[in-house]
Amino acid sequence: MAQPWLIWDGTCGICNATAQWVRRKDTERRIVICSYQNCTHPVWSADLIQRAQGEVLWIDEEGQVSGGGRAVLKMLRVLGYRGLGWIAWPPFIWVWELGYRLVARNRNVISRRLGLGSSCGLDGRYPEVDSQP
Repeated sequence: MAQPWLIWDGTCGICNATAQWVRRKDTERRIVICSYQNCTHPVWSADLIQRAQGEVLWIDEEGQVSGGGRAVLKMLRVLGYRGLGWIAWPPFIWVWELGYRLVARNRNVISRRLGLGSSCGLDGRYPEVDSQP
């Protein structure tokens, strides 16, 4: 069975902390989590590498790609947070995407202020992250 993929920036502290959180929540290993720097998904392309430098990506089981706030919502749905589905509707999605963009644009500063650094050693502590099927 195909799995969805969560693709994040391995040099971003917030992204790294989020990937760790997803791994802890995804006890059934339904989601393949990998940094874009190590991604080998079949639909992976130069365009997706460019996108992944600025936003988290979600590739669903059919190979459809979502980015940014929508990617986060899809990931949360798989993790069981179905009650957040209302956020996907206008005007809520606009606010959600704006919030995502603000955090993404300032992620290096936010990471430093939260003490997350640029990379938190995810690969060493969770070796199954970045190992792909």
